[in-house]
Amino acid sequence: MDKQQLHMSIQEADNISLRYGAANRILQLLQKQRHSNNENSEKRWIWELCQNAKDACNSTGKVKISINFDENSKKVLFKHNGKAFSMANIMSLINQTSSKDRGHGNERKSGKFGTGFITTHLLSEIVNISGIMESDQKSNLEYSKFNIVLDRTGKEKDQVIAAMQRAVNNLERNVSINMLEYNIDAYNTQFEYDLNEYGVQVAKDGLENLRVSAPYVLAMLLDIEEIAVENTGERFRYSKE
Repeated sequence: MDKQQLHMSIQEADNISLRYGAANRILQLLQKQRHSNNENSEKRWIWELCQNAKDACNSTGKVKISINFDENSKKVLFKHNGKAFSMANIMSLINQTSSKDRGHGNERKSGKFGTGFITTHLLSEIVNISGIMESDQKSNLEYSKFNIVLDRTGKEKDQVIAAMQRAVNNLERNVSINMLEYNIDAYNTQFEYDLNEYGVQVAKDGLENLRVSAPYVLAMLLDIEEIAVENTGERFRYSKE
């Protein structure tokens, strides 16, 4: 075996090891959530998504959030106008790890797709995520549209690994976009959840908690400029005035 073959063999073994470790972690987190779920955890999904949006402020230094809950079609669509994803951001979603940068003490970061994101799967264990990915190619930024499906329905390790690989395959089908076509302040990032009956109730609980807490949250989290909600025909908006 020459050095190149040895390097490829080591890399392959390393990737397999990391994927198995990620699958074990996901199964443990999901099992813990399924068995220790309570009223408070059912309300957390909305704050986890808001927190992750807060960590992705756009060129204005702020972020706007839009939440659409349609009880009739049993869907929740959470979107924000934050900055583009990095590759590390997307892989942290797939592998259920945190891509939070702990090396910059001046940044007001409270987490990026870490273990708290698992609570959003109380809405649905399948989530469709779309957005813009930013990559640095020879010091030139390039952008592409991507869409991945996170499927956490698997109960066995091999099922979780297969679902993770499908998400990676989704990512590889990203479509390059021209910089002139990219509105950096648009609602480019979207998380879509298809709900069952339990998910519908979780959505209602989270939105009711938002109704009570949003004014206090906006007062404390200066990065969030606005939270707009459409709840089965009812619309309300919280913003800093």
